[in-house]
Amino acid sequence: MEFRKIIIDSPDFKEAWQILDSSFPEDEKRDLSQQKEVFKKDNYSFISIYDDTLIGIVTIWHLDGFAFIEQFAVKKEWRNKGYGVKILKELEGKYNKIILEMEFPETELQKRRLSFYQKAGFILNLYPYKQPPYSEDKKSVNCLIMSYPKKISKKKFPNIRKILHKEVYNLVDSLI
Repeated sequence: MEFRKIIIDSPDFKEAWQILDSSFPEDEKRDLSQQKEVFKKDNYSFISIYDDTLIGIVTIWHLDGFAFIEQFAVKKEWRNKGYGVKILKELEGKYNKIILEMEFPETELQKRRLSFYQKAGFILNLYPYKQPPYSEDKKSVNCLIMSYPKKISKKKFPNIRKILHKEVYNLVDSLI
């Protein structure tokens, strides 16, 4: 597998963007104009993943003491073939500490997604957390935070939430 950091002008951005755009509900992603703005951030990476062909994407924030996976998606025709876990394992080898948001597991699909991340070594942290809205016309999303390689302490969690909300969502004050 090959990981390629791309920019908005990259030839493969359009196909990579289609993977992201089709994999997430409207409230859980930026629109294209917001995506163009976030590309200007030095601590943000949009990565396309190849195995001869484009199979997935991951967007990562390099934050204070941890990497935050904002979006992770495998192209529909490559799902359930083991690529997701392989990709996460490779990321785990690159970063000492990884955090991601997981929507509250209510549906069968969300429960399978939780199981997938746990199988890949992520730990569920049972602290209240809301993903802030990406824009005024979108809603916040009730989520949980997952972490690798270990659980986040109750004492450290508010600071991590504050970093995420400030750096990723541009909030001055954190949501709970």
